[in-house]
Parts: sequence; structure tokens; C-alpha cells
Amino acid sequence: MTSSTICSHHRIRTVLLMCVVLLSASLHAQAQNKETRINLNIRNATLESFVKQLENATGFSFIYGEEVKLTHRITLEMKQKNISEILQRAFENEPITFEISGKHILLHKRPVPQKPVSRKFTISGYVTDGASSETLIGANILESRRSTGTATNPFGFYSLTLPEGETELVFSYLGYESRHSRFELTKDTLLNVRLDSNNQLAEVVVLSDKREAGIESTAMGAHEIPMTQIRHTPSILGEADLLKTIQLMPGVQAGMEGFAGMYVRGGGPDQNLVMLDGIPVYNADHLLGVFSIFTPEAVKNTTLFKSSFPARYGGRLSSIVDVRTNDGDMHKYHGAFSIGLLTDKLHIEGPIWKERTSFSFSARAIPTLFFKNLIVDKDDTYSDKYNYYFYDVNAKVNHKFSDRSRIFLSFYKGKDHYHYDSDYHGDNYDNSIKNYSKDNSHLNWGNTIAYGRWNYVFNSKLFCNTTVSYNKYEMGLDGNIEDTYTVANKVQDRYYYSSKFNSGIRDWSARMDFDYTPMPQHHIKFGAEYIHHTFRPGIATSKIQDIDNGALQEDTVYNTSNSHAMRGQEISLYAEDNFNVNARLSLNAGVRTSLFHTQGKSYYSLQPRLSARYDLGQGYSAKASYTCMAQYVHLLSSTPLSMPTDLWVPITKDISPMYANQFSIGGYYSGLPGWEFSVEGYYKQMKHILEYQDGVSFFGTSTNWEEKVEMGEGRSFGLELMAQKTLGKTTGWLAYTLSKTDHRFKSGTINQGRWFPYKYDRRHSISLNLSHKFSDRIDAGASWIFNTGGCITIPEKATIIIRPDGSIEETGYISRRNNYRLPASHRLNLGVNFNKKTKHGMRTWNISIYNAYNAMNPNIVYSKYKNGYNVYYDDFYESIYHGNTGQKKAQTVIKKITILPCIPSVTYTYTFQKQIRHMKTKMKLHLIIYITIVGFLTACENEIPYNPGQQDPQIIMNALLETGQAENDVYLHLGEGYSIEHLNEATLFLYINGKIAETPKAVSPEEIYGHLEGELDKDIYESLLKSIRFKKYRLTSTLHPGDNIRLEATAENGKYHASAEVTVPQPIESLHVDTCLAYLREYSGQTLYRQYKITLQDRPNEKNYYRLDIWNDRSYYCKWKEYLEDENGSLIKVEDEDGSWHWASIPRDTTILAPRQNEIINREDVILTDGHPGNYDDEENELFPTINNKYNIFNDNTFRDSYATLKVYTPLYQEYYPVEGHYYYHISRKQTITVRLLSITEAEYRYLKALNCLDDGDYDDTLMEPISLPCNVIGGLGFVGVCSESRVIIELPETVWQ
Repeated sequence: MTSSTICSHHRIRTVLLMCVVLLSASLHAQAQNKETRINLNIRNATLESFVKQLENATGFSFIYGEEVKLTHRITLEMKQKNISEILQRAFENEPITFEISGKHILLHKRPVPQKPVSRKFTISGYVTDGASSETLIGANILESRRSTGTATNPFGFYSLTLPEGETELVFSYLGYESRHSRFELTKDTLLNVRLDSNNQLAEVVVLSDKREAGIESTAMGAHEIPMTQIRHTPSILGEADLLKTIQLMPGVQAGMEGFAGMYVRGGGPDQNLVMLDGIPVYNADHLLGVFSIFTPEAVKNTTLFKSSFPARYGGRLSSIVDVRTNDGDMHKYHGAFSIGLLTDKLHIEGPIWKERTSFSFSARAIPTLFFKNLIVDKDDTYSDKYNYYFYDVNAKVNHKFSDRSRIFLSFYKGKDHYHYDSDYHGDNYDNSIKNYSKDNSHLNWGNTIAYGRWNYVFNSKLFCNTTVSYNKYEMGLDGNIEDTYTVANKVQDRYYYSSKFNSGIRDWSARMDFDYTPMPQHHIKFGAEYIHHTFRPGIATSKIQDIDNGALQEDTVYNTSNSHAMRGQEISLYAEDNFNVNARLSLNAGVRTSLFHTQGKSYYSLQPRLSARYDLGQGYSAKASYTCMAQYVHLLSSTPLSMPTDLWVPITKDISPMYANQFSIGGYYSGLPGWEFSVEGYYKQMKHILEYQDGVSFFGTSTNWEEKVEMGEGRSFGLELMAQKTLGKTTGWLAYTLSKTDHRFKSGTINQGRWFPYKYDRRHSISLNLSHKFSDRIDAGASWIFNTGGCITIPEKATIIIRPDGSIEETGYISRRNNYRLPASHRLNLGVNFNKKTKHGMRTWNISIYNAYNAMNPNIVYSKYKNGYNVYYDDFYESIYHGNTGQKKAQTVIKKITILPCIPSVTYTYTFQKQIRHMKTKMKLHLIIYITIVGFLTACENEIPYNPGQQDPQIIMNALLETGQAENDVYLHLGEGYSIEHLNEATLFLYINGKIAETPKAVSPEEIYGHLEGELDKDIYESLLKSIRFKKYRLTSTLHPGDNIRLEATAENGKYHASAEVTVPQPIESLHVDTCLAYLREYSGQTLYRQYKITLQDRPNEKNYYRLDIWNDRSYYCKWKEYLEDENGSLIKVEDEDGSWHWASIPRDTTILAPRQNEIINREDVILTDGHPGNYDDEENELFPTINNKYNIFNDNTFRDSYATLKVYTPLYQEYYPVEGHYYYHISRKQTITVRLLSITEAEYRYLKALNCLDDGDYDDTLMEPISLPCNVIGGLGFVGVCSESRVIIELPETVWQ
């Protein structure tokens, strides 16, 4: 199309518009007087809203075509001006002209002077704060005549390539006055711009208009959160908290009510990459997650990405939180000092070398940091001392060598500390005998980050950032126990035990990032990163010293570490291009590739990223994105709290990296001045996610952690709506999230391989965050949060468990993970600031109320199953003492613990703007006030109502079958909901290899309770026999390895049916046992035990599971004399030939069988302790709760070449076995030891593993994963297992007592 054709089209359109104007004008009796003067105040208006407001104010009508567009929104305040003056001012920097014709105003696109363009040049530089020279991230740079622009990068640098000729640039940043620069562009130009703050704007802006975040950006799910909003968002104890404010964004939830953990779009807390100036932070919380580590005064800018991640970010699946800190004011000193209910804060920044070098320093601490002990409880003989504190220190130095080169040095140190010291001392009246004991525990954890950064501008189009950093998170726990007894100042007895446990992660990294702007339509970023990870998942040492009666018994140092340092090498390359396809369509296309090497294995991933934005006009736009992310590290945690014992571990040769593919689409509207509306939908697929097995514990140990997790898949989809008010005295947002997240583990070990809801799957979430400025002296903030309940796992009905010793017991049954949804929670936080200017700054009082209406939201939720009866003993008890054979019903009780009720607080802040000498004076004069309003910060426990409803009866079948046994027992019960009902009639069938083997009869009640017949009255005994509610069967068929075993049961005349099918495992190839006597350390000293070294050969090329069992059987052959009596009951006296005499007697003998013993001490064996062996003192003074392997189960994962050796102990059982009623003149003992290695099925291995948890006192159902008992009974409940046996029999020498 030629230029003349274009011009002709414009002429035709102009003629048509003029005709419309003339026709319309003729229909009106009067024309508007264009000299009428009006007052007008417009802020941040689009062309549509500007025109509408003028039409309402003047009566004129505007006519314009689609080609008429603004380059930036209009902010205008004019008094007593006519329409021409208003339009001239509004369009003076816009490519728009106007004509007034009668009552109509025609708007035209201003023609750009056409002249031959042969060259292009690049304008580049930094945009900084006019007062402090602090770089501004995301400032907009617009060439107003060509509608071409860019934005500053995270270091404040920009680059824009334009044609030669007259150029007009507009620099803008919300909260700052715009700056115009008009000049002739004839060469590459370095242009550094300083913007002056607009205090009025700064108070009302919520979200900036940068290109990487917000509605105008190409990216989806990206939000920039200014520090002004963070400071105005009320939080707990008046502490402005960055992460708590992020939790108010759509798609972001807190794991535990009131704590700082983040769960973004169905992801877990370890799937968030939290960065401080581009350096990963591995623990971003203080006080178990109540506060984040970020001091607000040190933070300049925060950006949240939760959808279309830029390619320069990687390593996590769900979100990126990029926190940038202040560089430091290069012109003057200023800062702030704050005193709050919990923490005191200091921030100061200023020039070291004016215009060249600056510094920024921030510190925050609990006042208890300056006390040795916070709580001291003592008297004359004992004292208990406690303390807790945390602190953060941020320091940064920024030096500018030239306009092209600058360097940054930064350091962060944060630490939490807790200690408990207890000691006791006592002595006699003359101090000759003294007793002393102590019990001390010290826990420290925190982050250390240090980096050096160099920014260099190679030329006007190419910017480079180089960063070298060191990052460490470390946890250390020290404990010692001492008991000392001295006589005459000489140690008579002393027991001393000390332990140290350390864990953490350390990174060394180097990174280069390049920004390249070849032309205005393209903004290319590329770079590379290398990280050397060192994981120290758990290193423990202990020292023991024992003095007994003045003699040293032991002085030993144990190194019980089994988790050597693990290293990982990570290399990443990335490239992305943010480019405009045309005036309406913009794209961001990128790719990230990474290589992670650990344990001799390398993992490679290619992660494409793509996002697009299309401008629909009239303020409407649409976006879509696709993102692929990979994650190479995992956080092992057993609680929803941010615990210092949480451990970071890398992927291994057996655990693959996690991957996520996220698809998003959204619609946006910004046509209403001061408002923004958005709706986004997403679908996220996750692969190789981890879920903890039932009852596992990660408190401080990562040993064999791969065996404690399962790898599966996840999916999350949702809809997020958000309305924001960005201008005016009242600002804030309302957000609503509808989401659903499910997990599935196809191996079937969790939830039978079916989809189940994620623990933190909350269907609906609403957050409202408002700030209102009443005046320069008073402003207020409020936030309200509503969430529907998450999920927990609770027992749904009663079932019966059977243990290897044959005992049975009632317990709760869980059919699926996260089967109960908690009630909704909601909370209102309020805050108000009272500001007053002083001579050298401003002082602010903040009054905040957390949880204003004291909603008793659950911080911790757990369930307790209360048994009905022990199937044997309660029947016996009820029959004897109450004559009642009825059933006591079990129940599930759900408990909630509320840690954070209504908490008011007061904070005092002084912001100074003058020189340091004045600041010190004002601190002395004014900062001596410390006012606190103490809330009732005590935990409240309440019960959540739960009604499971009616449930159908089911047969409960239990059996642990063994080959080589003459008899095997099977138990049948009838369960109905939480009741174990009376089973009146049942039939059992045994099938072997598809053929019926036997139909056993139920064991009679007389055989079960026959041993009590002589001990009870006849009526009570008969009542007891009638009270039995179960059926017991005794199988006599011989089972062989490889047999297919099927049990079928019917009950109540065929009304109920259940079956179970198992295959007998093959035994091991060989078994060898060596024994000896060895001493084991115990608290009272050394004790002699029998040690076993058991060597076994595994069946190769199979996954095998085993249980170790050792029988100690003893028989006592005893001889005694039975003395004869006459008819009067007197002993008969017999005279010998030599005249002596004796009592008449008859020689008797008997054999007494002692109860079988099968106790095994396995604490020193690597395999049976799951790779975490210990000693008696570690066991007694354990640092962390440990689930003991009571049933001695293991698998062949750690075998070498199919061989393994176990080291265990048993008591000697050498004591004399007394029998009352006889005097034995001869006793001989025979002792037989049977070492049995049972090959079990995988299902039985998991079943016994669950029983290990249920039977261990360290299992805490409040903090650990709930126990879901495996069930392999079809049509009912219960478990049927089968095993094959290999045994070694050891006959010990006979022992004789005369």
C-alpha cells in the first residue's frame, strides 16, 4: 500500500467524521461554549476514562478512531481552564491532536514526521532514586512519539535502541514524579536518570507497573509487592512480615494457621525458591515459622512468580520469591529505630564516599539476646534456666567505579538460639560429701550468606552481572548430662554423657547474567550458573565417662555418624527473549537446561518456558503460559512447623528429580482508573513427588531416607480471581482461589495406588487486604483471611491387629490418606499507625491486633483413637465384675490446638533523616519507651465434632502363617463401624494352590479359657465362655514355599464374606550363626550378653524381605524327695541299721519348661537400625525420637553381593529358675537357642513396620504421619501374612546345680 493511498483513507475518514459532526450539530439548538472554564482532577486515567470524565464535565462529545492511543496514562489537575487548555496540556507529550467543532471534539493520531532513517542508536543507563541514588527496579522508559519502551532490570539498568533523530523519553516509576527528556539522538548515549519521590503517590500505590510483573507484563502469576504495602499489612505482634503478606496473594496458602510456610498452587514448602539478592535461602523462618528472616527495613523490592517463571530461575517447582535489598544512600545518612512487643530493629544507611560508595546496615533481635537467661527458677539446691532469642544482621557496601562499573559486597547472618540448663547441688553439714547433677541442652540454627557482585556495562546494548556467593544453613544441638558424687573433694562416682549433633547444607556458587537489547522489540537475557552443594544431613558424636568407687570404668568418644557429607554439582544455562510481535501481541520465550551430578550419577533436564500477552483494547488483555520446572533437592520434615531439624538432601541414584509442567490462561481488565481485575486458571502436573510413609520420623536423621518415602505424581488445578485498588486513600486487594490438589503413588504402598487429596488441599480461599490513609498523621490497615479446611487422616472404623507372638488387639483402621476435611478457619488482623513529624525525622506508634475477634483456628490438628475392648481381657473383666457381656464402642476423637489467639501489640518506630550525630541524640531522648500489651499466648486444646455415620458390618480376618509349624491360628471378628460385634456363626475354608485343603472347626471357648476353669466360680466361668465375640481356628495343613494360600470366610449364615490370598515366599539360600559372650554398656555398668553374628545369603535378582526371631528355650530337670506322713499327718521317722534315723521319703523328679524368651537387642546393627546404630547411652539420652525396630524386620537393599551379616544380642538367661513348694537337691538346665530367619512378603514387611510404630512409645501421632495398616482382605478388614523359615539350632552345655 502506498503512502498516497494511506493519506486518501485518512481524508475519507475525516470527511465522514465531519459530516457526522455537522449533522449532529444541526440537531441541537445551542452549541457548547468552548470558553467555559472548569476545574478538573484526573489521576492515572486511560484515554477512555479521560474522555468520559471530560464529556460529563463539559457536555462535549469526543469522536476518534482505533489508531488514537495514549503512550501513558493521564494525571492532570487544572483549575479554571477551558477545554482547549485542558486538551493541550493533556496531549502535549502524546501523539494526539484535536479539533473542536461545535459540540464535538475530533481526536487524530499525530503524524510522525517521515524522513529517511539510515541509522539506529542505543540509549542506556541507570534509573535511581533522586534522593538516595538507590537503583529502581522495574522503572518504565517510554519513547512517547513511537510508543516504544523498556524497563530497568533487577539492578536498575535499562537499554533502548531507537532510530536517529528527535527523541522524547518519559521515565516513570509509581511513587515517583515522571521525568521527560527530549534531545536529538545522533549517537549511542549514556543517560542516567534520577527520579524524585512523590510522597502522595508513594502512600497509595499497591503494585507497580513493571514489565516483569503485573497486568501490563507478559508474565502470568507474577506480582511485585512494594514494601509500603508490606509495612501496612497488620501481622502478629506488630512485625511487618514479607512472607505473611505474600500469603494473602491468590494461590498462596499458609501450611499452618498463622505461620510463615508457603504452599503455592498445590506445592509443598520445599518447592519454593526464596532468594535474597539472587542467593537461595534454605530456612527463611524464625521461631518455627512465626516470622520470616527478612527485616523489612533492609528490603527494597520483592517479586513473586508462581506461574510463568523466567528462564533465569530454576531449581523449584512451585514459586520464586525474589527479595532485593537496599544498596545504600549515596547522598545522606538516614535510618530508623523500632521497638516492638517482640523485636527491636535498627536500620541505617548513607555514603562512605559521597556519590561513589554507600552502605546499608540493618539489624533485628529479640531483647533476650542481651540476657544470659530469660527465665530462672532456682532455690538453694537447684536451678532451671531457659532462654530463646533470634537475630538478623544485613550489611551491604556498594561502590561505583564509573557509570559502567560498580561492585556490591553483602553479608547476612541470622540465628535462632534456645537453651535449657538445669543443675542440682547438695552437700552434708560439713561439706565433706557433695552431690552434683546437671542436664543441659543448647540448640542453634541459622543462615549465613555472603556474596560479591560486579555489574558492568560492556556497551549500550549489553549489560553483565557477575556474582560469587557463599551460602550456609546449619543446625547444631549440644547436650550433656552429669551426675557426680564426691567425698572429701575426691570424685567417688561420676557419670558424664555429652552429645553433639550437626546438620546443614553449604553452597559455593558462581553466576553470570547478561541483558542484551539488540532492538526495541527484543529484550534478551542469558547466562550460566554453577553451584557446588555440600549436604551434611546428620553428624553425631557422643562422649561417655564413668567413674565407679573412684575407679575409671569408661572414658570413650563415639562417632555415631552414618551420614557422610554428600556432594552435588549443579550447572545451569538459560536464555530468554521478551519481545513484541506487534502492537498487541508480546511473547516471552525461554529455555533452561541443567545438569545435576551426585553419587556418580548425572541428571539432565531441558525446561522450556513460554508466555504470551494479547492486548484486546479498551483495557482488556489475555495471557497464556507454559512452564516446565525441575527440582534436585528435597526437604525432609515431619511437621507442618519450620523445625530446625528439617534436613535438606539431594536426589540420589534411586530418587529421581521432581518435575512440574504448568499450563495457565488468564484474562485482565485495567480500563477503570485506579483498579485492576484479573482471573487466572492453571493446571499443574507433578512427577516424582515424595510422600512420607506411615509413621516415619525425620527428626534429625536422614539415614536411609530413601527407604522412608515413596515417589509418585501429583496434579493441581484452580481458578484465581483478584480485584486491586491501586490509587486513592483506600488501596488493597480482594483475592479468591478455587483449587484442588491430588497425589497418587502407583506402587500401591500409599492409599492403594489411588488418588487422594493433598494434606493442604483447601478448596476455597479468600483474602482481603486493605489500607486507608485518613491523613498524614493517621493510616490504618486490615486483612481478613478465610480458608476452607485442609485434610487429615483419621481412623474410620475399628479393626483387629495380630502380632507375631499371636496376641490380638483392637485398633483403628484407615482406608485412605487424608480422609477427613477440617472445618473452615478465618481471621481478622487490624493495625493503625500514628505518625508525627519531628525536627530530624518522624516517629510512629503502631497498634496492631492479631486475630481481632479471637477465632479459635487450629494450628495443630491430630486424631486419637480410643479403643473399645481388648478382645481377651475386657471380656474377662466385664464378665467377672459387672456380669455384662455388652460391647463398649470405640471412637475417633479429633483434637485441635490453638497457639495464636487474639494478640494485641504496640510498636514504636523513629525514622531519622539528619546526620548521625543528631540521630544519636534523638535516640537517647526518645527511644527509652518500651510499652507492651501482653496477649494470652497460651495454647488452647479443643475437640472438633466428628460423626462417621452408619457403616455396614464386615468380617475381620487375621493370621500370620508359617511353614514348618504344625498349627497356624486364624482369627475372625465382625466389625461394624467403631464396634466389634459378637460373631455368632462363621465358616473358614483353606485353599492351597487352588484346591481346598481343609475346613477347620472353630476352637471351643472351653479351650480358649479352660485354664481359668478352676480359678473362677462356675457361674462366672460360664458367663465368660458366652462373652467371647470372635472365632479362632487352628489350621493343621502343611505349607510349603511357593504355595498359593487362599483363606475364605463366611459369617452369619453367608450374609458376610471375606477372603485373602498370599503366596509363601522362598527361604534364603544359606544361614550361618556364630555366638560368643560380650559385654554391653548399661547405665549401671557393663553387663554380659550373648552376641550373635548371623551371616545370610540372599536369593539373587529378587526383592526380598525378612524378619529375625531368636528363641531361648530352657528346660529344668529337677529331683526332690516326697516325705511320707502317717494318718495323723505327721512325718514318718525311719531308723537306719547304724542306729541313725531319717524321715521316710520317696524320690521324685520332674521337668519344668520355662517361658520362651525372644528378646533381641539390635541397637548396634546397621541393617536392623535402618543405618542408624547407637549405644545404650545414646538410646537413653536420645537427641530425637526414634522408632525402634521391635520386630527386627529388614530388606536386602544394603546387601553386598547377596550377603549380609547381622550383629545382635540376647540376655544369657542363666539365672536359677525357682519353683515354689519343693526343695530340689538336683537341678540340671538344658538351653536351646533357635535362630530363625523368616522370609516374609512385602505386604507383611509393611504391616510389621506399621506395628513397630504403633508399639513404640516415641511414636507421636500429633506430629508424625498417621499409621495406615495394610489390609489384604478382600470384602473385609484385617491382614493375612505367610512366611517361610530357615533356622539354626544351638544346644548349649547342660548346667547342673546340686
